[in-house]
Amino acid sequence: YWLILNTIRTRELLHMSIWAIVVAGILMGSLSLIQEVTKDYDNDFAGMAVVDNGVINTGEVNSFGTEIKRNRLSGPIGEKNRYAQVMVVLLPLALMRIWAERRWWVRLIAAGACIPIVAGVLLSFSRGGGVAVAVTFVAMVAMRMIKWWQVLLLVAIGYVVITTVAPDYLYRLSTAADVADLATGNAQDAGGAVRGRATSGLAAFYIFLDYPAFGIGPGQTSKHTREYGNEIGYRKLEGNRRAHNMYLEELADTGLAGFTLLMS
Repeated sequence: YWLILNTIRTRELLHMSIWAIVVAGILMGSLSLIQEVTKDYDNDFAGMAVVDNGVINTGEVNSFGTEIKRNRLSGPIGEKNRYAQVMVVLLPLALMRIWAERRWWVRLIAAGACIPIVAGVLLSFSRGGGVAVAVTFVAMVAMRMIKWWQVLLLVAIGYVVITTVAPDYLYRLSTAADVADLATGNAQDAGGAVRGRATSGLAAFYIFLDYPAFGIGPGQTSKHTREYGNEIGYRKLEGNRRAHNMYLEELADTGLAGFTLLMS
């Protein structure tokens, strides 16, 4: 934060920096789109478009009754959820260029930039990324950056993009309802990913309760989530596993002392 404040000192430099970030998003998302259109997932474009080893169910079966699975793209980040988080941050920057720029052709470029950026989120098949986009729109309305009718228009356009680029993403989002099964005590009805993340998150919270002041030690939470998590019973954890939540992991790692510094 301090480095950014002391590097970007003028409005012109800020404007150029935003466009540089948006252009980076165009590049990353476009490579993911090329992978998806050509189905050439083995080509990672010299590390600029990595395909994650994990696959997801699509809710469909083939003629042999086997579930159809598909790849998750992770861009240059190499991890699908982190890739989605990066692209979500770029979306409001591109959107605001549509309304802030004065020249019509620059506005058109900004509008076009939203397509590969959104495609990057979709092709990562990150449910958290989808939720983050929704929260971003609500925040932009609350800050009066956009109006409700514009949000509805963006949602309509987004639906068309989803059904065109990654229709399986709608099924992926529907599985987020598994959280309700955990809340009602029907843990076994929830998906394995949801149960696993709930387990690692609760494990981090219990670690914090045991070491509230200074935590269990920086970077040590992942070494103890299996021990704490397997007592919860949602899902058996294998190996070292992080909390999948920065705040819970910070609390477990460094306790209230470190968490206070993080949030200050």
